[in-house]
Amino acid sequence: MKDPLCNYCLEIDYNDKIITVPIKDRCPFCPRDQVYLSYKAFTSLQNPTDVGTVYGATFIIVPCDE
Repeated sequence: MKDPLCNYCLEIDYNDKIITVPIKDRCPFCPRDQVYLSYKAFTSLQNPTDVGTVYGATFIIVPCDE
């Protein structure tokens, strides 16, 4: 489901790593304090990935660099 936020990105800070990823769509069942990341984005923040879910990340909505 398209959302007006799809024109923006998320800057995610976790464990002294910061990535910026585009917002692709709305997740109506997601709590407001959670995001679902692609495997590539997740592994850039947390590797190994066997933890499944990470806690303590912060994220803000930012303009995407073009």
